[in-house]
Amino acid sequence: AVRGINGSDADQVILVHEIWQPPIRGLLYYISQIKAAMPQDKSLYILLTQNADQEDLAVGDKDIDFQVWKKAVLKLEDPDIIVKRFL
Repeated sequence: AVRGINGSDADQVILVHEIWQPPIRGLLYYISQIKAAMPQDKSLYILLTQNADQEDLAVGDKDIDFQVWKKAVLKLEDPDIIVKRFL
């Protein structure tokens, strides 16, 4: 599916992920591989949500898991991989 982005007019790619799942090494590697397969000028957004079975999917800016995700993705050293929270 990522290969389909090459040549498309999409400005960005959004990966939706439940915040309780930690950014383990394998997942971070997978995220890096997705970004590497994308055109250089495209951004990859990781949109963090609460569990899908919850009525409110919003993530607070002080959520400890959100902080963990931001730090982990920052270590990937790619400014075009951006962590956002569902509001």
